[in-house]
Amino acid sequence: MKDLIKKRCDLFAENRNAMGKAFIFEYGLIKVAASSAFTQNGREVDAEYVKKCQKILQKEENYFSYFRGFNEVIVSSKMAVSGQPEKYLEDAVAVYDKLKEGKLMGSIYRAVAAMVICDSKRMGDADVIVDRTSQIMKGMKEKHPFLTTDEDTCFAVLLAMSDKNVDDILTELENSYQILKKKFLFHDNDVYSLAQVITALGGSSEEKCEKALNLYDAFKAAGAPYGKNYELSMLGCLVDLDVDQEQLIQDVVEAEVYLRSQKGLGVLDMSKETRLMYASMITAAIYNEEKNPASSAIGNTIAVTIAQEVTFMLIVVMCSSIASISSN
Repeated sequence: MKDLIKKRCDLFAENRNAMGKAFIFEYGLIKVAASSAFTQNGREVDAEYVKKCQKILQKEENYFSYFRGFNEVIVSSKMAVSGQPEKYLEDAVAVYDKLKEGKLMGSIYRAVAAMVICDSKRMGDADVIVDRTSQIMKGMKEKHPFLTTDEDTCFAVLLAMSDKNVDDILTELENSYQILKKKFLFHDNDVYSLAQVITALGGSSEEKCEKALNLYDAFKAAGAPYGKNYELSMLGCLVDLDVDQEQLIQDVVEAEVYLRSQKGLGVLDMSKETRLMYASMITAAIYNEEKNPASSAIGNTIAVTIAQEVTFMLIVVMCSSIASISSN
């Protein structure tokens, strides 16, 4: 494992533990996802500043806001990372209102999507991005009415921020989905998410899909099968890396093993598949920073967005399971 990857893993573990001490009663995965916002920026968590940002959030947004609840610690962390917490929250809420316009119900995923635009420093293009997001979501819904839900809003925003026109995005997305789903039977929703991430990247649809499938097979051959569920979308962040595949797989697998030994990231805290996802996030960030510093911020935004999206999905599934058990 590269020394820089090990150092970033150490930072991730330290950040997670700092969040753990500061927010004792939060879900473990929420603390991990919040830590990723600092880690991907190469920064240590300032827990007291995050708490200060949380107080600002609680003052400005009521208890039923989708910027609170499950989202509260993550939003507070992003406010802290921005260095301008009041402005960040104001911008995020303004974009959220645009995304919510005309819809009866709010959504935690639209709140995250609004933050993606802020994290990408694209507030000046917010109206255009929101309009393109609406068109993309409409096109996805028409093609796959049962697959497309509010969960897709975050990735639709990533697609909307690309330079491709909407028709080309929808065509490439469908092509990628049809190629990928042959490999992952009965995982249509997760494959669709991976296809969305891949479509947000440059290059040929066929070549990107082939690389994704090769990476998946390579992880399996290395004795570390990549998750076929929500975690699958993070595989897309590895597709965009122009590095030796064997070395990449080795670095990710070793990073997962190393993270497993860290407090708050072990076998009792998350599944191996989820930990492999975070190992991929960290490894991709280091390679991006080394090979193309100018685009590393974009790659990091995509990776953190995936990590947070997966976290919410896992928590929703967990809560649903608990509720089901309780009702029996």
